[in-house]
Amino acid sequence: MNGIIGLLGGGAVDELNAVLVALVKGIQSVGVPAVAIAFSIGGIYHIFGGPEGTRKAKPWYIGAVVGLLVLLGAGSFSTYLEEKMEFSEPTTGTKTSSIIQMQKNV
Repeated sequence: MNGIIGLLGGGAVDELNAVLVALVKGIQSVGVPAVAIAFSIGGIYHIFGGPEGTRKAKPWYIGAVVGLLVLLGAGSFSTYLEEKMEFSEPTTGTKTSSIIQMQKNV
């Protein structure tokens, strides 16, 4: 009974939000070095690959740029959602408040 009221009140949602933000930051801390490694591999192909080096390096460069954009975009998006999300108690007369009242009466 209290679990439903707490869930509708926003406590669990705030915790979920904090977990997801921490997850995005953790993925970024692993992803940024991975992007650097991808650029390095592309550079090695480019420098030491001979005539075919540029052709072999291009997918590494493109993949690194796309990955970096995804990582930075996810971080910006999660920061935006964290700032904009807010949860409040439902007002009287709504279906949600009726459910809360029913749970309290039971």
